[in-house]
Amino acid sequence: MKALWLVAISILLLSGCDEQPPQLHKWAADYHNEFTGGDNYQFVMTNPPEGQRALVTFLADYFQQHPLEPIEYGAIIYRESSDTPINGDVPKAGMFDQTMRGKAKVTVDINEYVIASVSRLDDIGKKGGVRIFFSSDYRETCQELKYNAVDIVPGQPLPATCN
Repeated sequence: MKALWLVAISILLLSGCDEQPPQLHKWAADYHNEFTGGDNYQFVMTNPPEGQRALVTFLADYFQQHPLEPIEYGAIIYRESSDTPINGDVPKAGMFDQTMRGKAKVTVDINEYVIASVSRLDDIGKKGGVRIFFSSDYRETCQELKYNAVDIVPGQPLPATCN
């Protein structure tokens, strides 16, 4: 009986060790943003952190080490799924994904997997800074975060978030 308890406790302890840290994987193809006229990077995030604060901390560290190039406007970050694999091969749209009017879709719609959008702040005098717009589960406003976006500026403390 004691051996059974030891096995059960060992399984519980080891199951918590399998959690992998979040990682960003950049897709080779960039996305042309019709609204801004610029090109965006596209990333897929594996093991996204829980809560806005954890996501902001991760993205601030990542973009401090890997700044967006000056010619790029920003980045779109997707949650990993069968439609958004880390290698960037978005599945082709099938017959049932097509609309009755308009041009045919080439790939499936992946907007539901967007976690956040990131844009450069160089244009408004915050050199090296980025603005993070939250989407999906991270989209939340509160007294500390009224506009669902935060500005990350090098050398300044991270802004307040809702959680």
